[in-house]
Formats: sequence, C-alpha cells, structure tokens
Amino acid sequence: MIKGNALREALPFGKPSKSFDIVGFIKRYGIYILVFGSFFFAIATPIVFVIKEPFYQVHAFMKIDPVIATLITQKAETSITNYYDQYSNTQAHTMKTFEVLKQTVEQLTPREKAAVFPATLPAEKCAEILERVIVIKPLQGTHLIEIIASGNKQEGLAPLVNKLMLVYLKRLQNINAESDQDQLNSLRAKKEFVLNQMNAYEKSLDELTREISTASYSESFNMASKNTEELQKLYDNALTDRLKAMNNFWATEQANNESQILSLDPIIDEIVMNDQSLHFTSSWTYQQLQEMRSTTDGLTASNPDRIYVEERMGAMQNYEKKQRKELQNTARAIVLGKRKLDMRKSIIQAKYDFEKSKKTEEDLQTELEKSIRESQRVSIGIHRGEYISAAWKHSKDMLDMLERRIAEIEIERKAPLRISIETHAREPKFPVSSNTNKLLMMLLGSAFFIVCGPFIAYEFFDNTIRRPEDIKQALGYLPTQTIVKTPKKKNNPKELSLGTDDFQLHAIGTLAVRFCHEKEKDNSRILLFTGIEKGVGSSSISFSCAKALAKIAPKVLWIDGDIEAVDPDQSEEFFPNLPGLRDFLSNTDSWKKYIVSTPDDNIDIIYAGNVIKGIIPLHRIRDFLSDAKKEYDFICIDALPVLQSNLTEQFAIYSDIVTLISLGESTKYNALRRSAELLIRLEVPAIAPVLNFGGNKQTPSLDELFENPPEFLHKIVPKKFKDFINNSPPILEVIENMTKPFRRFRKSIH
Repeated sequence: MIKGNALREALPFGKPSKSFDIVGFIKRYGIYILVFGSFFFAIATPIVFVIKEPFYQVHAFMKIDPVIATLITQKAETSITNYYDQYSNTQAHTMKTFEVLKQTVEQLTPREKAAVFPATLPAEKCAEILERVIVIKPLQGTHLIEIIASGNKQEGLAPLVNKLMLVYLKRLQNINAESDQDQLNSLRAKKEFVLNQMNAYEKSLDELTREISTASYSESFNMASKNTEELQKLYDNALTDRLKAMNNFWATEQANNESQILSLDPIIDEIVMNDQSLHFTSSWTYQQLQEMRSTTDGLTASNPDRIYVEERMGAMQNYEKKQRKELQNTARAIVLGKRKLDMRKSIIQAKYDFEKSKKTEEDLQTELEKSIRESQRVSIGIHRGEYISAAWKHSKDMLDMLERRIAEIEIERKAPLRISIETHAREPKFPVSSNTNKLLMMLLGSAFFIVCGPFIAYEFFDNTIRRPEDIKQALGYLPTQTIVKTPKKKNNPKELSLGTDDFQLHAIGTLAVRFCHEKEKDNSRILLFTGIEKGVGSSSISFSCAKALAKIAPKVLWIDGDIEAVDPDQSEEFFPNLPGLRDFLSNTDSWKKYIVSTPDDNIDIIYAGNVIKGIIPLHRIRDFLSDAKKEYDFICIDALPVLQSNLTEQFAIYSDIVTLISLGESTKYNALRRSAELLIRLEVPAIAPVLNFGGNKQTPSLDELFENPPEFLHKIVPKKFKDFINNSPPILEVIENMTKPFRRFRKSIH
C-alpha cells in the first residue's frame, strides 16, 4: 500500500508516462501482424519475379609475399610474418579508398566506363558507386587477396578489376619511390648537418689544444695537477709546522703566566746562604757578641758598662739583619730580572717561529690556490676535449652509417614490390545468380513493416492500463491486489453480479485479509472503494470484500455512497428502493434507523436511499462515520469515481484506506495518476490500488490514440485529419471482425 504520510510529494516514485510493453505488444498483436504481413507478402511476391535482374561476378587475385628478397641488405622490414593478417587487411581496405577508385575510373576507356557506369556520370560519383560494386577480402590460409566485382551487366567488370589492380600497383610504386626519395633527402640533409658538426668539433679541439697546451685529453697529462699535488704536500707540512709553532707560542705564554705566580723565596734564600760576605759578617758578629757577652758577666743590669756593651751588641745584630735584608732585596731583584729576561726571550723566540711558519703556510696556500685553479682549468679543458673528441667520433660513425644507408637505398630502389598480380579477371560467360532473394527479403521486411507500423503507433499512443507493472510505473508501487477476469452473466454480458461467486474468491479474500492486517496495525476501519471511471466494478468489489470481511470480523457495515444518481431505474437493478443514506442526510434521524441487516451474509447495509429533489446536505457525514466506526469493525463505502464526484473526495477525507480500482484494458494511465495525486493532495492515510480485469471494458476508437498525444503532433497534424480521427468508427471492432476466422482457427488448434 502507498502510505500518504510517508511521501512529501505526490507520486515521487511514479513515471509521468507509460512505457512501451514489448512482450504485451507481441501477445496482443503478434497474430494480426503475422497474418496481414503474410497476406501482403503473398500478394506482392509476383512483382519480384517481374523486376528481377541477372547477377554477374568476376574474380581476380593479388599475392602478398610475407618475405621478399633484397639486393644487398635489408631496406626496412623484409618480413611481415608476425603481422601478416593485419597487413593484408590494411591493403584490402586501402584498395577501396576513394582516391584509388577515382583513378581507376579515370583510367577506363569511354567504352569500358559506359559498360559499368552512365557515360556522363562524373568520376567522383562513379567512384562512390564502385565502392559498393567492388569487394576485396584476404583469403584465409593463403597469401592472396581476392577482388570481386559484381553487376547486372556482363561486359566491363573484368577491365574494371584489372585497371583497379594496375592503378593500385602503380600507386604503391609511387608511394615507395616518394618514400625512398624522402628518405634520401632526409639522409643527405642529415649528412650535411653531421659534416658541419664535425668541422665545428675540429675547430673547437684546435682552440682547446692552444689553451691547455696538450693534445692528449687525459688527466695523466695535466701538469698543473701534478704541481698541485706537490704544493699540497708542502702546504700540509707548513700547516703542521704552523700548528706546532702556534701551540709552542701558546704553551710559552701559559708557562710564563704560571711562572709569575711561583714564589722566589727559596732561590733568594739559597743566594743569601751562599753569599760569603754575609757568612763572614755573621761569623765575626757572632764572635764579637760572644766576647762582649763575656765582659758583662757579673755586672748589674743598671751598670753603665753593661748597658753600653748591650747597646753595642744590639747595634751589631741590627747591622747583620740590615745586611741580610739588603742582600735578600738585591738577590730578589736579580732573580726577578733574570726570570723576566728569560721569559721575554722565550716568548720572542716562540712568536718568531710562529710568524715564520704562518708566513710560509700563507705563501704556500697562495701558490696552491693558483695551482688548483690552473689544474681545474686544464681539467675542464681535458674533460671538454674528451667530450668533443667523443662527439667527433660519434659524428664520424654517424657519417659512415648515413653514407652506407644512402648507398643501400639507392640500390634497393630497384627491388620488386611485395604485392603482385597473381591472376587477372576474365569476362564472365554466365550469370552466377539473380537478385531474387534480396528482393524477396526486402519485400518481406517491407510487408511486415507496413503492417507492424500502425500497431506500433497505436501501442505508442495507447494510454491504457493493461498489467500490474503499469500501475507500478504510474504510482511507484504494484497494486495491492489483482483480480482476474470473471465469467459474465448469460442474460446480460455487460453486467456483473454482486455475489462473491462471480469473482475469484482467493483474490477478494486476500484483499480482505490485508485490510484486517491494516486494522490490527493502524486501526484502519473505514474503507472507501472508488474507481477511476464508471464501470470498473467498484460496487461489486466493495460488496464482495464486505462479505469476505464479514467472515473475519463480527460486525461489517456496507454503505452505498452513490447518492448523486439522478436515474432511479439504474439503481433498482442493483439494490431495492429502500430508505438509506440520502434520507439520513436529509433529516435528523439516527443513522441506525436506516440499517438493513442481512443475516445470511452477516452484513449491515445502508442503501443510497430515495432520490430527493434539491441539494442533499453533507455536514452529517463526518459525525456519522465517526459514530459508525465505534460500532463496526469495518465500514465499506461504495462511491462514485473520485475524478467525477466531490462527495467521493469528502468520503476520502474521513476514510482510513481508499481502495482505488482500475479496470484492466480500459482505465487510462493519466487518469490513474490524476486520481492518485488528488487523493494524496487530500492527505488520505493510505491508498490501496486494485487492478480489476472483470469490469465493463470500453472498445476504444481511433481518436483515443490521440487522447494525450505529444505536443509536436498538435503542430504537424492537420485539423481535417484530427476531425476525421474524432469521427472515426471503433477501430478495434473493425480489426476484431476481420480476424474472427483466424481466431477461430487458433482456438480449434488449442
């Protein structure tokens, strides 16, 4: 089922137009096409034997040698064994090119041309005709190409084929000659270019020899490079000496700086101790002090003599100390001066050695750089000389090869072609066949095309629903149920009974089960049955479905919603003339008053009621359906086609499921889409499409083919033709009457 609340647009999955049904077309019109086509073919067959013509053929053969002998050496590729098939197919295609055919026509004599073509026809037109006359094909398993010329005249075919082979061989010779000449011109130009290159290389080598003073372009003859090696060794030694001198100078400065921190007292003490004058003075002072100390023995401390002697002794000791101090100062000054002198001398010597080694290194570095630059210049020259020498040698080899190739081409120009004439064409003596079979095939195709064309046009413009797939194309979903064709009543074949026996019980029962499933899932109780147009069987289907639902659910109400009918006699054939829906809507009585129960079928029925003049008020429908929905498990409403009744639209608004019934072989595709779009715009909860093959089908007339024609037909079809179509009799009835004998024959076979 199509759920309206699941769609945001009307019929988003449907197609606006019906597709062409090939299988259905064959089933419906195959027997007619076969009968009428065979009839027209049989009538026109004698014409073939009147207009038939004899058919002559000539054959000629050309040979393609896979390997050809050369005079001295290979010219290009002398063997085509690996791609022989491609080569032979290419040659066969080339022989039928427009240029070759035109030259062949121009080579024909006026008599030979008149035998095959009109005498006044230009060569270009003759070449176009000749392309269809000539057949060229390689013969499998051989080295031959077969050339076949066909025509309805005996003369002229053999000369045509022979001229074609000669023209093609001449063309190949010209192509080979032009190719050889092009190669010679190219090779000679290349030779001249190579000679100029060699002269330029020789001039460059002369200039290079003067620049680098050597004609041997090898690194072993680079004297500057050898001088650089010697200077490099000297520079390495000088660098080593400079580093040693620099380290020595640094070490000397460090040693002098650290020596200044050392104390000179031990050296000074040693000098003082080794000084003889100080030693003599100390000894003499010591003796005098001993002698003076001996003279003071026994004297008191206040004795003047004692005091005098002690003063002299103190003076002598002070003198000794003073002399020692002076000696120490003198020794300190001498030692410091000597140390400074030695340190200064060592620094001067270390600095001199460093400056000397540095100057030597710089001089060697300068000479080394000069030597390196010279060595590089010579090396570049040697490398350039090697390149120029190699280029000169390459040019020399190229020159030798070009001269050898030129000599080969000039000799090989006289070699034979790969393609030759094996057998010439001879004039035919008897025709090989006639064009009878071809004419018969053309006649057969034309007969069936003429018969098939109108049927195809009819099928193309046909807008009728014929199968469930058409409903799927229109709505996007297959029909909920398809009801097959049912037997008709004997007394009136255009009416259907309301009983379920006249329908396929299984199809109606299946539809009822699906409605029960929707009730359990979504509480869908109100079922509206409406058709695309009248006569689709909606009343019969709705009542039969109500009877099937009555077997499943305890309470089922069936309502005849066709209250807009104006002819009472039409409704009396289906239902008794009892009070019903019209009467309920026209007064204030309870709807239960108008229910008619059928104990046998377990169905409650509300008929359409008596015809009432004037407007029937419809405002009670909503409350009526709402109250009835509480009382009954299912409410089945039979309504007029939705496109023809506003009342049906109102019923649809209050319904849970709208059963949209289409009549197979009658309902129009566009009408189905318009009905579904209208219901979707009304936002009905669900639509259940049903395809019925048991209604009253209408026999379409020719005007229905143009019911919805393409826009361009309105522009190209004349108005008189449209009027003729609109006033035409039903074409299907005419065809049906014409094919009755054939259908009887087919039934007798079955």
